[in-house]
This record gives sequence, structure tokens and C-alpha cells, in this order.
Amino acid sequence: MEMNAGDELDLEAFQQKMYARGRWVFVVPVSGVILTEAVRHEFLIKRVLLVAQKKLPRIRRRLGIPQRISELKRRFRDDFFDSAQTFAVLRYSGRPSELRGECLRTVRDELAILAVSQLGYGRRRLGSCPAIKGEPTAGRIEHLLIDAEDARVLAQYST
Repeated sequence: MEMNAGDELDLEAFQQKMYARGRWVFVVPVSGVILTEAVRHEFLIKRVLLVAQKKLPRIRRRLGIPQRISELKRRFRDDFFDSAQTFAVLRYSGRPSELRGECLRTVRDELAILAVSQLGYGRRRLGSCPAIKGEPTAGRIEHLLIDAEDARVLAQYST
């Protein structure tokens, strides 16, 4: 687990940050989905909003992201927001240490709904289906948890 670039916190402060309750925005890159103008570059499936990469900076406030995407790129990692054409965005309240599994499960479920809804309508190359980027093969899932109230950012990588 990483924190903001430049953050100098001791272990106790880091643990307090991980177990602090708050409103969080969960952002994860998605593969196998390309959003077009036909859906205005965003698509809502129950609680998960799929947003095209190019639209994300314009609607960040509506999503609850207090910082500009360009600022997040500088503070966090420059290539996270360039890693996919589509991102899944989900808002939750609670502790980051408890939200990760629930958020990933919710995103997977909503992407499964999207995949099932497309079974009879379109061709998918080699049977691919919408998934969290990197999940089926790479075994590594990147995502951000962004505090909707005070601009804390927690980046997580799982292997």
C-alpha cells in the first residue's frame, strides 16, 4: 500500500489514516469496455459508474473527487489514469481497510451484469468480457481510494 508522494508519516499516523472513517471514492481501471458518445462517455450500472478516461477530469467534482486529475497524476502516479480507456467509480463510506474487498466485489458484480447483458448482441474478440484491468491474467489490481472530504489519497496495489 502506498500513500501520496511526498507524504512523510510515521507508522502510527499511517495506521490512523487506514482506520479512519470517512467518505471515499473508489477508482479502478476497467478493460474490455469502451464508452462512446452514444452513452455520453459514461454508463451507470446500479452503484458503479463507468466513465471514459477523457471525461473523468471534467466530472470529477460530481464524482466527489476534490483534487484535479492532473494534480492526482503529479502526486500519485502519472500512468494510473493513462492505464485504461474506462474507469469504474464507486462511492462508499467507511474505513479504507474494510472497503477494498467490498468495492472490488461490487465492481466485479456490475461488470458481470454488463457482460451478461451483451451475450446475444455483440461480438467480443476471443470471448473477452469486461473486467477490472489486470485481473484475469496479471494478478495485480490497481485502484485509488480518494477521500471525498479532505483530499487524502490511498493507492493500493495487490498481487
